[in-house]
Amino acid sequence: MVTVCVKNIQKAKTHHSSIITKGPSEQIDSEQIYKMTKPVTKQPLQWAAKPSPGQCIPGLEYFTGRPQMHLKQKIDVLEMVVGWEQTNKFRITDPKTGEVIGMFKEQSGACSRQCCKNMRGFTAQVVDSQGEVIFKMERPFKCSFCGGFCCQCDPDSCCASQQIYVYGRNGENLGSVIQQKGAHGLGWLGCCCCVDWNISVKDNKGLDRYVMRNDLCSLQCGFDDKLLPILDSSGSSSVGARNLQSEFILILRVKS
Repeated sequence: MVTVCVKNIQKAKTHHSSIITKGPSEQIDSEQIYKMTKPVTKQPLQWAAKPSPGQCIPGLEYFTGRPQMHLKQKIDVLEMVVGWEQTNKFRITDPKTGEVIGMFKEQSGACSRQCCKNMRGFTAQVVDSQGEVIFKMERPFKCSFCGGFCCQCDPDSCCASQQIYVYGRNGENLGSVIQQKGAHGLGWLGCCCCVDWNISVKDNKGLDRYVMRNDLCSLQCGFDDKLLPILDSSGSSSVGARNLQSEFILILRVKS
């Protein structure tokens, strides 16, 4: 039976009426056989197994012992072709094992995506293979005219620098990521090489734990990977790096 199927696959492409007899009372259309034998090009996702509860906030045990993570954005064809902003979708994976840790999709309004672009506010829930929340994110809308590089307004006002807040699955405050003033020297005159992308990572008490800083020239110009070092709270010792390989792949590395 296998030999007969193989011989008739090519014939099925042009002669859809060809019939292969499987038994005295059962017949299979050769076009169906062709579809059944086409190679599978899309492999199923390999999800990380649900870890046992650890000595951390529930959900964060997925990241225990993982020194590196990939954050990959799903490309939306409509957005690329016509420029109509869609909700961003991301996948978090462990590059060492290839396992998917979680996925998330931003929740935002269509008007804010088209009018506010990268300054828009949104919320998102990172979920595991079972749909259980790992952690949550909330980014309020901020419309700083200089992008937050030159001035620092009231953090609670709509014109403050960019910020995002992270919460546990049960709503516990985990920390925040706040953009700090980064213009210096000729940066005040518009030179991007004298403007730093200056990010402060704070804990749940609002204290600085890490700093990410690099000038905009290094982060936006050229075709090389865009490296943003992760430093300790004093900004003197490197503890990791954020590496943007392309527009859609972000790598986070932490020194062991």
